[in-house]
Amino acid sequence: MRIHYYFSGYDDSFDEYTDSIKHDLLKERLAWQHRIRKQLHLEYEIVDDDFESNLD
Repeated sequence: MRIHYYFSGYDDSFDEYTDSIKHDLLKERLAWQHRIRKQLHLEYEIVDDDFESNLD
């Protein structure tokens, strides 16, 4: 299993990349994948913050 990370700097370069793609199906798939990675990253940040606060 590969671990994928999300960085907020990806948004600008991702938009430029998807604008250059001619196939709508591929463009939709990449946009979905990007959105899911962003949501997962935010969920992991919330869980990590909760875990660290319980250690005190």
